[in-house]
Amino acid sequence: MKPLRDRIRNKKALCFIDLEGTQLSHEIIEIGAYRVTLKKDGSFSKVYPPFKRYVIPKHRIGSFVTKLTGITEKQIDREAISYRQMLNDFVKYLGRDFESTLFIAYGNQDGAMFTHSAENNLDASEEISRRISKNVFDFSAFLGAYLRSESNNIYSLEHACEHFNISFQGQAHDALADAKNLMLLYQKVDEQPELVAKEYKRTLTTAPQTPRPLRILLRKLKEKKTITEQDWDEAILESLK
Repeated sequence: MKPLRDRIRNKKALCFIDLEGTQLSHEIIEIGAYRVTLKKDGSFSKVYPPFKRYVIPKHRIGSFVTKLTGITEKQIDREAISYRQMLNDFVKYLGRDFESTLFIAYGNQDGAMFTHSAENNLDASEEISRRISKNVFDFSAFLGAYLRSESNNIYSLEHACEHFNISFQGQAHDALADAKNLMLLYQKVDEQPELVAKEYKRTLTTAPQTPRPLRILLRKLKEKKTITEQDWDEAILESLK
């Protein structure tokens, strides 16, 4: 898909990430990631084994987050490492492509969570946290330009996968499962633009950001009606009444 390939131009690698964080301080408590190197044309060259860590926050997880993710304070005490150690491990995982990696997330919170964690862990590298934060690509916003619900909302990762006939793997809000499903969704969108076109056509007929005259004509086309220049003039006039 050309708009997607244009967005990742000059990148040597992608890293599909998902983070779970504390309820109030928004610190990272779990990270799941899949590193992918790219061919010159932007297609996948190699998918590396995944990366997953639990991270010790400075503040409490919060009951809402525990209910949503299943992550408890006891689990963090038993399995988690410091944010500093996680960051060091993550950079090693990304290897020599770290500086040319684009981080793909589903939503606009993941980049900010690196910043919040860095602010609460002054012994960790602020530079690395900031570099990651500034290089996060919100795939939900990109996809939302082409695919939206009937009420004009961006779909959740799980529902977006359903629309592209991807069997959701694992449990939602498990960081590693979400990272993998995001990678599968990205591949489907990139490799099958005809599926995106089908959803885009539907979205354009209902989205409020589509100018009303165009929505009127697109609905007629959807009903397999022939469109003339007079129809165009009438649609413009109708939109002004």
